[in-house]
Amino acid sequence: MRTTTLPLALLLAAVWLLAGAPSTAQGAASASVTPPRGAPGTTFTVSVSGLTPGEEAGSWLTMPDGRAIDATPYLKADGDGSLSWTWTSPANTPSGVWQAVTRGKKSRAEVVASFIVTGNNPVPTPPPSPARGSVTPASGAPGTTFTFSLEGFRRTEDVAYWPTQPDGTVETSRREPISTDGDGKATLVWQAPAQAQGGAWVMTFEGQTSGYVLQVGFTIAANPAAQASVSPASGPPGTTFTFQAGGFNVIEWIDTWLERPDGSPTHGPMEVRADGDGLASWTWTAPADAPGGAWTMVAQGRDSERIYRIAFSIERDDTPPPPASVTPAQGAPGTTFTFSASGFLYGERVGYWLNLPDGSIQSFGRELRADKEGRVTWSYTAPADAPPGVYVMAARSSQSDGVDNDVSHAIRFVVGP
Repeated sequence: MRTTTLPLALLLAAVWLLAGAPSTAQGAASASVTPPRGAPGTTFTVSVSGLTPGEEAGSWLTMPDGRAIDATPYLKADGDGSLSWTWTSPANTPSGVWQAVTRGKKSRAEVVASFIVTGNNPVPTPPPSPARGSVTPASGAPGTTFTFSLEGFRRTEDVAYWPTQPDGTVETSRREPISTDGDGKATLVWQAPAQAQGGAWVMTFEGQTSGYVLQVGFTIAANPAAQASVSPASGPPGTTFTFQAGGFNVIEWIDTWLERPDGSPTHGPMEVRADGDGLASWTWTAPADAPGGAWTMVAQGRDSERIYRIAFSIERDDTPPPPASVTPAQGAPGTTFTFSASGFLYGERVGYWLNLPDGSIQSFGRELRADKEGRVTWSYTAPADAPPGVYVMAARSSQSDGVDNDVSHAIRFVVGP
């Protein structure tokens, strides 16, 4: 009698089919924030559903610059797998897009809901940092183990860390901090995800006692199988957009959600599953009341934790131009980036400066003048030795021109391959 050995992919598929698909009675874990935007002092309520009934959960907040702060110390889901928690933003809360993160201890489900703090409070600039760091190797394929060597922090202090992906997405997962030795040195050994995005990554380190911030850039080579696309790239309300993404596990379930132009989340298609080659394809039709602007479809594998952020746009005749923008959004050293910002008064003076990946600030020593539409436009050319990472170009109304107006913008862009 001859025996036949099944290929691994078919064997895995057979196990899944015999075991049955994951129960969707609970539905994919999701979260929302009410209100979706508010001034400092607002109490934001985070509502989470789809967790395991009765499980414990942790929560934290991610600031506009990617740094994390604690939220509620203890949470427990009810019998329906739902919970809620609140956070009242202090008077000095930095303005921008915040993220409320909730993670189930048993299910390991991690859900992120964005909200916006309005106003003109800038993100606080970290204190000057004597910290230095290096990484070995400087580049590698997905799954590579990178070793980061740090020095210049305080002695025996905890150092938090988080990676930023090439598309600017900040890793929201809370990780145990590393500790420095008696000389202020520390080593981090970090393995890149098997389905990591290809491009320029940045690992940020923050001393919990000193407040020192250090960013170390490195590169992950693109995985040919890990690609995502959307067709068409833009369209009016009523358009059906088709999304594709690869590099997932065989017949893996995938959670999807959308981010509106204002950063607030909304549900995406619920039943998305990769095929035997790890490829997923799904559609979404923009409703008639969909606001115009830049949208993002987010897809995350439940097992691989592979995540994609697929940008597309919805066009409306009544869509106002974005208040601030940069072209291109990413470029190698030597690239000239062109910025535009609005909301100013005609003839108003506008100052601008650059926040570098290491937390330092580059001043340009000049101001711009707003045109008749209240808009300013300027450019910046990244030098040939510019370190890779996420840069923030800031622009704000002059505080000394006698004009009763105070508008500020923080425009992110990426320097890297």
